[in-house]
Amino acid sequence: MPECTPKQEIPQNTVREWISQTWLVKTQSDQLLLSLKEMIETALKYNVTISAMRAPQNLRLNMPAFHHPYAKNRNLHTKTMTMKCLQDTHKAKTIRDLMRISAEAMKMVTATVERKNQRIAKQRHLEPE
Repeated sequence: MPECTPKQEIPQNTVREWISQTWLVKTQSDQLLLSLKEMIETALKYNVTISAMRAPQNLRLNMPAFHHPYAKNRNLHTKTMTMKCLQDTHKAKTIRDLMRISAEAMKMVTATVERKNQRIAKQRHLEPE
């Protein structure tokens, strides 16, 4: 009996704007509406992508963070524990979400370093010379 390979599942929370996704859509599916099938086939035929030379910052921040058309390392999309954590635990969907999570993490690190520095300064102050 041939061994089945697991089908790559794309979590529902990553599906935002289909034209900006990197995964392929199977247009042979019976579940796909004819109008969507024709739209997808036309987009594939003419290699349609989102391309804005000077996209407004709001548009750039609202691009999907995962399955991003300009991602350099395609394996980072959902295959690592970090990416799963960002998507599932932190509910990251867009570049804006990643920026927010990064800023929060930086605040936590900064606060931790400041507390550590205060403890060191306090210890030095209490030590006899």
